[in-house]
Amino acid sequence: MYLIKETIPFVDTHFFSPMAVDYVGKDSKVKIFINEFPSIAGIETQIERRRKAFGQQAYKAADRNLLHQVLMQQYHQIVIHTEVKKHIDLLRSEKTFTICTAHQPCIYTGPLYFIYKIAQTIALAKACREQYPDYHFVPVFYMGSEDNDLDEIGTVHIDRQLLKWTTAQKGACGRMRTDDLQLLTQQVLSMLDLNREEEAWLSHLLESAYMKGHTLSDATRILVNGLFEMHGLVILNADDQQLKSVFAPLIEDELFNRNSSALVKQSNAEIANHYNVQAGGRDINLFYLKEQLRERIEKKGEQWTVHDTAISFSAAELKAEVRQHPERFSPNVILRPLYQEMLLPNVAFIGGGGELAYWLELKKVFEYYDIPYPLIFLRNSFLWIDQQAQTLIKKLNLTNNELFWPADQLYLTFLSENEQMLALDKQLHQIENDYLEIENLSLKISPNLNTSVKAHHAKARRISARIAQKFRAHLKRAESDKVRTADKIKEILFPGGTLQERHDHFLPYFKKYGWQFIEALIQYQAVADSEFIILKEKDN
Repeated sequence: MYLIKETIPFVDTHFFSPMAVDYVGKDSKVKIFINEFPSIAGIETQIERRRKAFGQQAYKAADRNLLHQVLMQQYHQIVIHTEVKKHIDLLRSEKTFTICTAHQPCIYTGPLYFIYKIAQTIALAKACREQYPDYHFVPVFYMGSEDNDLDEIGTVHIDRQLLKWTTAQKGACGRMRTDDLQLLTQQVLSMLDLNREEEAWLSHLLESAYMKGHTLSDATRILVNGLFEMHGLVILNADDQQLKSVFAPLIEDELFNRNSSALVKQSNAEIANHYNVQAGGRDINLFYLKEQLRERIEKKGEQWTVHDTAISFSAAELKAEVRQHPERFSPNVILRPLYQEMLLPNVAFIGGGGELAYWLELKKVFEYYDIPYPLIFLRNSFLWIDQQAQTLIKKLNLTNNELFWPADQLYLTFLSENEQMLALDKQLHQIENDYLEIENLSLKISPNLNTSVKAHHAKARRISARIAQKFRAHLKRAESDKVRTADKIKEILFPGGTLQERHDHFLPYFKKYGWQFIEALIQYQAVADSEFIILKEKDN
């Protein structure tokens, strides 16, 4: 596979929030919500922050040996690749730091960006190892297995088919069993050609991951490990009693003092001056977690209650519950990043635009608990343009920027070249100039006359716009071949009206490119800066 890499500014895609665009542009409005903008050079500063914090008591961090121990337990059902084992062992060293990304355990990995962010994490860890050879850098996928957004986690598009997990299970999705995913898994497996070696391998991996008796977390670990083990990716499931014990002091402080809410409100008040606020948080940013249950905790009078249940605690009972069963307390989107950073010797986090938005709300909370705030890298985005799409694009002679235009605007690129449309534009332009001349003449006679002429001019403009609209509508039918070509381009590059990475699944790409797909994602990453990357398939 031969690829040509090109880039386009995030702002020119029109798919990213003003906050994300400003962040990539290192705008001063964003700077106050972070320690510093992400860079390879900034990693060294983060190392020093981490060296001071990791392994200390209270809200500081987990013990490296505990992290190693838990990871080895979590990998018990997998034959650990030598690169993964090397990285897990390296975590015990004070010279080892992590590069982390996080996501819910979506079925079959979910949309493409799930794969993209992991590939970038691996590429950034490699770049850091080259820049700082005295240290070790381990790429980590933090599995958000406590999430319970089943609509997002249980929905996937593969080969233009919408697959949806229908289950009566409730609570944390990572704990759900894959038993009732068997029919859906068979449907996915049927898309693979077992006569092709790489597809047969992927079929076996999927089948072993989603076998009966596995949880969704088990399945995700097996699948993601299979795809990235040769690069030493370490997968951490933080839904663990031993790890939650590290988090217990912060859990108790949140329940009784509720400091995060006030701090987030302060940050959000500042953010709202420039951007939309992503996550408002709650009075208590914790859920109560049991099998088939993940509901928010609320303070009512002198009792702490679990929403939509009969469960309640007095102050003494709640303290006892935290100390005896910290695993029953689950952080929401506000506290999850703090839990992550307590567990890992982390220096950089890679996330999408939504993740960036809520991380920028949290700097004050990190400072309050004296937990080092990592460098935040906005993940790179990719647009894959294969030979079929390129042939269509050449027909219309479209630029990279034009590909991102709305369909109606795209039609204008070839309608505007039509001779009749050019002639009409010329005539309408002349009419506009004539009206302006008439306005000038009327002003010399009387202000009242000028006002009347301006009203007629405005009416004429509306008529001209309707005429142009009708011309375009008729020409659009006359140029139906070009319209169909434009629509086909949009269907390939922006399925469902959104980016490929938010809609498509990796399976069709793996079927076409095999292992080269994964390797290309790592190879063509922009590790120093966030970029929107266009990969064009080149003739061999």
